[in-house]
Amino acid sequence: MSRSEHSAGTGRQQGQRSSQQGQPGQQSAPRRGQQPQTGQHSATTGDHGRQRRQPPAEHASRGSSVPIGFRLVSLAFAGMGLALVFGGLVVVQGANAMSAYAGPIGSSLTVVGLVLAGFGVGNLAAGYGTWTFTSWGRRLGLYIAVGAALGSASMLLMGGPAGPVGLLVHGTVAWYLYTNDQQYSRLRQMGA
Repeated sequence: MSRSEHSAGTGRQQGQRSSQQGQPGQQSAPRRGQQPQTGQHSATTGDHGRQRRQPPAEHASRGSSVPIGFRLVSLAFAGMGLALVFGGLVVVQGANAMSAYAGPIGSSLTVVGLVLAGFGVGNLAAGYGTWTFTSWGRRLGLYIAVGAALGSASMLLMGGPAGPVGLLVHGTVAWYLYTNDQQYSRLRQMGA
């Protein structure tokens, strides 16, 4: 076969393909390296040209579409909440054990333990709210993170060892929640 006959043959084949693609009701598989046409829910796999059905985007797993930053923020709130609840209960138990010897100081320690446990419950609620993208979760998380960052800043000024770490963690959480408002709202509307 001469070169001109070969090019004429390929031209006819391409003309037939393009005329078939233009007919209504017929869809052709996309070539390798090309995106499927709108409305197709299958992709070509391998060199064999077999079609494999892909699930629509609506049925994709919910966790895969959520940015890892939101999950880390939720886990940070949950971890701090558990630590504060546990610490508060330990302080209350210690205050009850010392109440016979300590007098009014034991009562003060009980109040401190209950306040710590209360902050822990607030952190757990913020963790749940940001994990499930509730309307109040981001706002509660921001309030808690900013308050904790201010508390860590005051500890930093007093020379406490928890000051720099707390300021870094809570400042980062507050910054992330504040700057990702649009994305949080979009994920909440999607029901992620």
